[in-house]
Amino acid sequence: MAERIDKAFQRFFKKQGRPPRFKRVALYQSFTFKGGIGYKIQNNLISFNGYCFKFVKTYELEGKPKTITIKRDNLGDYFLCLVCEMEDKPKPAGSNNVGLDFGLKTFLTCSRHTSSITFIFL
Repeated sequence: MAERIDKAFQRFFKKQGRPPRFKRVALYQSFTFKGGIGYKIQNNLISFNGYCFKFVKTYELEGKPKTITIKRDNLGDYFLCLVCEMEDKPKPAGSNNVGLDFGLKTFLTCSRHTSSITFIFL
């Protein structure tokens, strides 16, 4: 929550917004852990501040968790939102790939350096 207030004041001093107003704690229905600090995930348990909660794991985590947000809806149910940092997997380059460019002088130019007929509009 301190980061939200800091960001609001920075925007205010840059003349990009209004000054932040006081908001009740009850308005915030979520909190976020950044990096790997403040929580621990083991199998289908998450623990923080001495509390342990079970969650349903729909799939295995790939990569390292970047942020974890715990949200509560209006019915009082809690949801765990994970954002993981993953490595990019390069896609294999195929020989059937084509790039197309719509231009002003030529209607359509292909990446294989072929161009189509130029249309003249009346």
